[in-house]
Amino acid sequence: MCPSRPTRDPATPLREAILQEARTLLEGEGYAALSTRRIASAVGCTATSIYLHFKSKDSLIYALINEGFEELNRRVVEVSKGDGSALSLLRDVARAYVDFGLERPEYYEIMFMLRADQMERFPAESYRKARTTLEAFAGLASAPAELETPTSGPSARSTTRKCSRPCARWSRARRSRSRMTPIPCAIS
Repeated sequence: MCPSRPTRDPATPLREAILQEARTLLEGEGYAALSTRRIASAVGCTATSIYLHFKSKDSLIYALINEGFEELNRRVVEVSKGDGSALSLLRDVARAYVDFGLERPEYYEIMFMLRADQMERFPAESYRKARTTLEAFAGLASAPAELETPTSGPSARSTTRKCSRPCARWSRARRSRSRMTPIPCAIS
């Protein structure tokens, strides 16, 4: 290794060092800055060494996406287990989702805004793990009688209908195994 090249802590496995540098670039400069050559240079290895740990750049990005979903799922599941009415829990879950997007915009970008048609197919097992967030929403929406009961006047009914319909649609789509289309949800 030449002296001008950065070196990583020898105790850190190369795969973890690659992921850490990818995280640093993603959070510091955004998705556009993720380049295998840049990551390799910062870690102190060759670009081809990255492919010993990740079969493609997409695989590396999917590892970051999985990290993002693990954090988002942890937040949403934690909030969804709270006390309160289904409507208040649905609002809390939606707030946790929005807060994640605002606090971690780079992760949100790669999780929800990348052009899937320009990447390899997202692995099925990873997709199943990522669905946890949607299942938390759907679980709260599965009590429509409680959601349709106004808790504080006409605005509560309006918000309830706006929030419960997309979740109920997703739940029906999931049961019928049809492809889910994202539907915006207005939460006041």
